[in-house]
Amino acid sequence: MALVWSDRVKELSTTTGTGNLTLSGALRTFRPFTSVASSNDTVYYSIVHRTANEFEVGEGTLTIGGTNYLARTSIISSSNAGAAVTLTSGDKEVGLIFPARIITSIAADASVASVAQTSANVARTSANTAVTSANVAVTS
Repeated sequence: MALVWSDRVKELSTTTGTGNLTLSGALRTFRPFTSVASSNDTVYYSIVHRTANEFEVGEGTLTIGGTNYLARTSIISSSNAGAAVTLTSGDKEVGLIFPARIITSIAADASVASVAQTSANVARTSANTAVTSANVAVTS
């Protein structure tokens, strides 16, 4: 039940509709989901139809077994106005990704941490200046 990220994981799917995706095997030069994840692991995924104008980015849960599935549990963005895409027939590429939403959230957290650190540094500098001023006053 881990959140899994990994490079170069992409499989083919011919699933249609809005349900779970059947993962049919790794694309040439890529690895299958089973090489990096286990059943019930959470992943961020993208689906891109090879010939139709369909895409989806979301968070999903893997089922690994005789047939490997990806449950589309939370849609982040899509060609269907942010809702699950009703996939049409044809080949779809399904891969692990690191969504922009997550990167933006991490960057925002880093900015807040940076501002907090800068404020702490300013406070320390002010305190050091006050102590130095007091020492100069005592010395004078």
